[in-house]
Amino acid sequence: MTLETPTRIHLFHVVLENPSFSQLGVLWRKIRSTVTFIPIHSLVLIYRALRAADITLHLYLIPNDHSLRKAIEEEETKWESKLVPKPPQTNALYFGSQYEVSGTSELKITPDQLELCYRSPADQQSYIELYMTDMEEEIKLHMKDRKDGKLVWNTFVRPEAMNSDEEEEVLSMQNKQKVMNEALLQLVERKGARAQEELYQSLRETDPYLVQDLEQSS
Repeated sequence: MTLETPTRIHLFHVVLENPSFSQLGVLWRKIRSTVTFIPIHSLVLIYRALRAADITLHLYLIPNDHSLRKAIEEEETKWESKLVPKPPQTNALYFGSQYEVSGTSELKITPDQLELCYRSPADQQSYIELYMTDMEEEIKLHMKDRKDGKLVWNTFVRPEAMNSDEEEEVLSMQNKQKVMNEALLQLVERKGARAQEELYQSLRETDPYLVQDLEQSS
């Protein structure tokens, strides 16, 4: 970290012209990702994908890097996911090591292991999918080093953590969308054959697979 002398100072902001920021931070990330003997502070993040089927969780294992957490948060937003708050810190881990995740017998885990590595925030971050049809009792999750079986992280996920106002809001939005779609179809029907043809052609362009299924079933 270095201090730069501002070019101009105003009441509520300063102006810094032609700054010379070091690229060491970017290079150091890449250097760390190739050095396997340095222990890394790491995090386990769990999200529930509300738009996925039943109880679907995404479990991430990443270096403790704010930019990676931000990238994952933005990606999970597409699934309207909810962060399941659990202690994220692990024991000291090492790049290139494989870590295995296990839980209750009812839990389907795909895949069952992750490799700790550094991926650019612009890339898709790897995760494990945890799936259950329902959740009546708490589940315990373990993460162990696949090489020596050493426990590096564990937690409990309880049913009450899976219920939230966000889930109800998503369901409400889906119901509203369904009502709007039905209203649109009724409007097109009243407009007649020309409006129906225009809607049909629009669907062929935006969702050809839906149109194909409808044509095959008719």
